[in-house]
Amino acid sequence: DFYDQNIGWAVGDEGAIVYSEDGGDTWVEQTSDVSAFIQGLSILNDSTVIAIGNSGTLLRTSDKGQTWINMANVVSSTNLIGITFLVEMTGWISGQNSALYKTVDGGLTWERANVQFFMTLTSVDFGDEMTGYATAAEGTLLKTRDGGGVWYKVLTPLENTDIPLNDVHFVDADHG
Repeated sequence: DFYDQNIGWAVGDEGAIVYSEDGGDTWVEQTSDVSAFIQGLSILNDSTVIAIGNSGTLLRTSDKGQTWINMANVVSSTNLIGITFLVEMTGWISGQNSALYKTVDGGLTWERANVQFFMTLTSVDFGDEMTGYATAAEGTLLKTRDGGGVWYKVLTPLENTDIPLNDVHFVDADHG
């Protein structure tokens, strides 16, 4: 993922994090001090990034990755799969066991959202501050219209199948 045309990060297995500041022409390995599979990341600004992964891996840097702070005790030990930030301070993480967490302080603290359904939430995205969607491994799509207070199922053709929905992206509240 890239912040701009030059600055970007990539993540992977065994805690791998690499950084580029020349548009991806060259990459430098950064030290995460974790061995878990890192599922994804979200870039908040040119120096602050949050990465998430298996076994509750939650890493944050505010110095372009020179140091990564392990914040795993902030959320559960379940596998964290999806991450999104609508604005620099407000973001969401999704994962196994109906894990859905919200931050309003740029990822320093996280609060678990109340999801009434037990499922693996594979991704989450918001079109605006109130309207959000989460996909699930069970072919389910969840929606909120109140900023994440209440989540409800949206009927899809894949509902109750073994065909997962893996990702969702919205450009505004009505278009995704």
